[in-house]
Amino acid sequence: MDATQSALLLNGNGELLRKVKLLSNLPSGQSVMVERNYAISTTDLYYDKIRHSLLFGIRNASTHPVSFGVREVFLSDSIPPVTYALQPSVEIPDIGDGDYANMNRPNITFTSDKILYNYPVESHVYVMDRKSGKTAIHEAYSRFCKNKADKCESKEDYTKWEKHGVVNPHFYEVGYLPARDMYIRLHVGEEEYNTSKKLNDILAGRKLYLTVFDNQFNILGESELATKRYSLLTGWCMTSDALLLYVDNPLSSENKEEIFEYDELRW
Repeated sequence: MDATQSALLLNGNGELLRKVKLLSNLPSGQSVMVERNYAISTTDLYYDKIRHSLLFGIRNASTHPVSFGVREVFLSDSIPPVTYALQPSVEIPDIGDGDYANMNRPNITFTSDKILYNYPVESHVYVMDRKSGKTAIHEAYSRFCKNKADKCESKEDYTKWEKHGVVNPHFYEVGYLPARDMYIRLHVGEEEYNTSKKLNDILAGRKLYLTVFDNQFNILGESELATKRYSLLTGWCMTSDALLLYVDNPLSSENKEEIFEYDELRW
């Protein structure tokens, strides 16, 4: 995707075959959500090779409270777009109305038949079956930190937003490992907000936790990962059978400036 919020279809030689404007015919009040931001959310752009379509998140500011969905746009111009409404947070239904600073929208990822989403401010996992349209909600509580964020002290003061992002947990996206038919989720716990420390140092020193689920979203285990080792700025991705974590933390005593290093975690 480029800065105009258009999806670019390339061939193996990097040649542009097609450009699809994601904003095209989007109803008034709705906006595209495709981003990977450590403080906000991860919302994927997904290509369905069977249906020849693109799926991406949308935010609808014309509803009260603000609501979220997924829009499916087909490469064939003869097929109209499809919109899937996302279940509001069971803990904080009005999350999109601005009381939770940067954490005011869901994480959204995809498999071939499911839409996986969760809200950074709370620990439940939401799974929509795209064929039936039904959503299952799974409790996925952490034993290491609180499982619901507090409201931010201000809607306008960004210093309060920065503090809010430190003193509350942040639950990241749900990832699927197809070769293992299992799911994972990372999250960081709450930290003390110390004005004598640099904000970036506080963020880099946060504790990172991993939760592993089976294919029915039963929790198989939860563990604390190494501190001051990984990039906490969404520095990870899923392979077919492992979680890949980028080894790069500014508080590490090792100099990684000229090295690309990562850990692969398997179970």
